[in-house]
Amino acid sequence: YLRADPYVVADEALYHAAQRADAVDFYAFCRRIDDLADDPGLPRDQRRAALDAWSRGLSDGFGQPDELERSTVELRDRLAIPTGLLLEIIDGCR
Repeated sequence: YLRADPYVVADEALYHAAQRADAVDFYAFCRRIDDLADDPGLPRDQRRAALDAWSRGLSDGFGQPDELERSTVELRDRLAIPTGLLLEIIDGCR
């Protein structure tokens, strides 16, 4: 059988862990946007305002970002995700 180089295995494990973390952050963003759009406990104008706040924050920066807003911006910047693509997700939930 072939024996894997331990450095290659470690590199792969770290790479996959980073990918998983990015996927979790991206899913959390999508989940938050979907929840805001669908929350039956919020009046429609408040849901719209919350989605607008996300759009403004992604476009112009969040004033005092919460943990998810901060991680979403970091993910976008680190992976060079065009802001327009994230805005399309928001617009698709309106």
